[in-house]
Amino acid sequence: MSAETRSFELDVVEIRELGDVAIVASRGTWAASRGERDLTGVYAMTDVYVRRDGKWLATWRVSTRLPG
Repeated sequence: MSAETRSFELDVVEIRELGDVAIVASRGTWAASRGERDLTGVYAMTDVYVRRDGKWLATWRVSTRLPG
């Protein structure tokens, strides 16, 4: 079962480029649910991108819901 997203806002906090790898730290406010489970909250996310043939490709994401 997939999540039903009602809204999503993203704020990029920091970007670090290390050669052909970039790390993006962001904070997202997500209003969503999966069945009866409410997933609404603020999340911290870290994304890793790799540059291949001149294009940035998303390769990995870690996210966690922040308390409160």
